[in-house]
Amino acid sequence: MKKFIQNIRKKWITKTIMTLLLIAIIVAAFIGINILVKKLNLSNIDVTKEKIHTLSDESVNKTNNVKTDVTMFCIGLNEYEKVFNILDQYTRINEKVKYEKIENVTDRPDLVSKYGLTEETQAIIVESGERSKVLTTTDLYTYDYNTYEEIDLTEEAITNAVMDVTIEEKPQIYFLTGHNNYEIDTYMSSLKLYLTNEANEVQNLDLLVAGAVPEGCDVLVITALKEDITAFEKEEILKYINNGGKMMILTDPLFITEPYANFNEILNVYGVSIQTNGVIFEQDADKMLADAPELIRPVVNEESEITKYLASDIGTCFIDSTKLNFIDDQQLQDNGITVENLVTAGENAFLRTNLNLTTYSKTDEDQDAGNSVLGALITKKFASAEETNNEVSEGEEQIEEVSEDAIKSQLIIFANNIFATDVQIPLSSTQQLVGIQFYNNKDLVLNSISYLANRQDTLTIRKNTSAVTYTATDLENKIIQGIIIAYPILIVVVGIVVWQVRRRKK
Repeated sequence: MKKFIQNIRKKWITKTIMTLLLIAIIVAAFIGINILVKKLNLSNIDVTKEKIHTLSDESVNKTNNVKTDVTMFCIGLNEYEKVFNILDQYTRINEKVKYEKIENVTDRPDLVSKYGLTEETQAIIVESGERSKVLTTTDLYTYDYNTYEEIDLTEEAITNAVMDVTIEEKPQIYFLTGHNNYEIDTYMSSLKLYLTNEANEVQNLDLLVAGAVPEGCDVLVITALKEDITAFEKEEILKYINNGGKMMILTDPLFITEPYANFNEILNVYGVSIQTNGVIFEQDADKMLADAPELIRPVVNEESEITKYLASDIGTCFIDSTKLNFIDDQQLQDNGITVENLVTAGENAFLRTNLNLTTYSKTDEDQDAGNSVLGALITKKFASAEETNNEVSEGEEQIEEVSEDAIKSQLIIFANNIFATDVQIPLSSTQQLVGIQFYNNKDLVLNSISYLANRQDTLTIRKNTSAVTYTATDLENKIIQGIIIAYPILIVVVGIVVWQVRRRKK
């Protein structure tokens, strides 16, 4: 009996020691691998569909272009592990971008005196040379009170802060005020905020007060008008255009009986006019949203530098759009004008001028509008002073082309304005969305202004960082429950059965 007990103890002790040794090896290997991975600073694997944990192409391009040293001081952010995961990605992209963790502000009295830091401070201080920007935790997150979702702005805030302290000169964007159908500071506020976040100086311009378009204006934006501009404003804008100024014009159907004569003189410079009455309707189900033919998904130019990223994604959405009309091709050429279409209507689209019609189908009153131009980049070349003085005499052949060094003005014009506004568009009895948030509308208008301001580094699709709420289907829910509950129970049952079988064999 004693011998039997000794054998049992010996086997138990041996197996226990082996088990403990195996556990120790596994734990040591786990710790060792973790230490190694941390030292290697490997990139995390992002398996989310929207790649919400990976820097967007926009951030990568901007960071790659940074030429000066940037240091980001992280104050009191030890609990924000996600922030450091994002910062690690910036440092891997460009060695000039670095960050430093500061757990105790008393260790950096220089920063305390410079920025007034306290022990409660939680912030990221971005510095480059003499320029700096402070991001607090409230800059990293916001809340959508319509969808009740938290929106993570960490990447956007950091990228824009880096650009803010490194960009040599911010483009000056001016919004013309005084005659707007949509109040600039109310319905265009999101667009202005997005532009500001992308390191632009954004201001309103009342020409009747300012007296002229500022010399530093890189892009002049004119939104849909509720009345014509004055003759004085027209003359000042024409001066700006003749000096090579760049503009973006957004307009909706005007439904007016008297044309805006002064505004039309500006459009005439570029050989374009706006269909004043009528709304584009689509007939193809895949070119409309929510079965509403006036919420159209236009065809996006895949070749244009401005829209190629949008064309490869989900495109854009125009709401109650009209269309653009141009003088004929020969007249465009004779006037030194070239046109690049950006967005066009579908081939089966039509123009409805009588909005009292209740049918969504095309009627005899409606006009064909297939492939109509809804947005375009127009370049106008003006003869230089030297060319003007050297004009050929009467009877000689006229100059057909102006030289490459001629004064050049560019206009991006869209026959829609709502798509770039904060106007609420109802999709159903319970759901609504602001115009600029539909599809890639934000990217279309931002890319257009960036192109005019020579900011090619910002021509991209910007990442949607809003929180994703996942709801499993019934089938998916059953599978998940099976994995979580059924499989462990099955393993236990199989273990009992195997134990009983082995016991009986003995």
